[in-house]
Amino acid sequence: MKPTPDSPLLKLGIEKIPPLVTTAVLLDAKRHVGKGKAMADGEVVTAAHIEAMLKAQGLGRRGILPGDMVWIHTGWSENWKEGDAASPYYAMAPGLAVDAAKWLAARRVVAVGLDAPFIDA
Repeated sequence: MKPTPDSPLLKLGIEKIPPLVTTAVLLDAKRHVGKGKAMADGEVVTAAHIEAMLKAQGLGRRGILPGDMVWIHTGWSENWKEGDAASPYYAMAPGLAVDAAKWLAARRVVAVGLDAPFIDA
């Protein structure tokens, strides 16, 4: 669907979002949840995992603050191979559990990302 020149859809788009300049917390789920191996497809990062990773990474006292960005390294990006249609990278992935999404939302984070093509398993 192509919007008309006066369409409200033209107000949308990533180019309309102002830059996010804030603090970020990187959580290593590959190390903590996957025990050093990439998380499996369908496996999820839970709120309990996030709390445990914060503590294990020495961020227990700081925690997640309002306005933070949270990036979760699952190790799934190891499956990405340029030009490889047989790679499972885009077909499946680990993700974020609903309780973790709610936990992060309650802390008013501004962005969440995983090293996977999508956030849900």
